Amino acid sequence: MATVDEFYVKKTRFEALNDGVFAIAMTLMVIGIEVPEGMTVASSSDMLQALSKMWSQFFNYILSFAICMSMWINNNSILRHIETLSKPYTLISLGSLMFICLLPFSSSLMGDYSGNVVAEMVFHVNLLALGVLNMIRCIHLKKRTDLMFEEFRGHINRGRFIHDILMYIGVPLLAIAIAPFYPGYSTMCYLLMPIIGMIHKRRKG
Repeated sequence: MATVDEFYVKKTRFEALNDGVFAIAMTLMVIGIEVPEGMTVASSSDMLQALSKMWSQFFNYILSFAICMSMWINNNSILRHIETLSKPYTLISLGSLMFICLLPFSSSLMGDYSGNVVAEMVFHVNLLALGVLNMIRCIHLKKRTDLMFEEFRGHINRGRFIHDILMYIGVPLLAIAIAPFYPGYSTMCYLLMPIIGMIHKRRKG
């Protein structure tokens, strides 16, 4: 068992907190979908018209949920290989959870103000912060291999770094660069995420 700087948090309790925060954040995202005020719905065509005006909210909900799901899977993949938590790892992860809690707000803001550069930037910076913290966490684990189960100490390798940098830092940076020039379309950059994931799996296989 690793000795970790006189700091101890039971791993199972941290996993419960991690899962709880993600579950609440993913649930709150749907609250951002609001029926437009002042709409009179007297027929099916009126309903279709009302729903069509909400397309950006639905798109941002699906996008945010999918990204949140990807990060939850990534977090649990890393936690599965860790035997003991260190104080830096715990604090970095708590910082990450803070930005996960912010995701429903930034997603809702972008949905309510579709095409607004500032609203899109808030969302992209939110995701970039998550990506940077994820990278800091991976670097910490690379240095502190004693925190991991012995058989998994090579898990944080060059391939994992490249995948995470492209997925969680590269894509938000690309979206930030595009947003001022093509407001309303910068979120399309996140469609690159599943492509990066598939390429990584294929190369890994």
